[in-house]
Amino acid sequence: WFVGIQPPTDHENVNGYDPVPDFRAIDDNDENTTLIDLAHLPGQEKRLVISTEGIVKLGEVLAQAYFENR
Repeated sequence: WFVGIQPPTDHENVNGYDPVPDFRAIDDNDENTTLIDLAHLPGQEKRLVISTEGIVKLGEVLAQAYFENR
């Protein structure tokens, strides 16, 4: 599994929930899980909507993680 970790969106429905510790615990205990830091993706104009530039960068980051971990 490749799990991307993005900075949380600023919205009242999700503020206060931080899944990163749970993902890190899974990663620490499962050799088939790879966490991918996506904090460096281009900014988003709208909440929960990644720009075209962001989607392209996301694909590049996921592909790089895949090839480094196969």
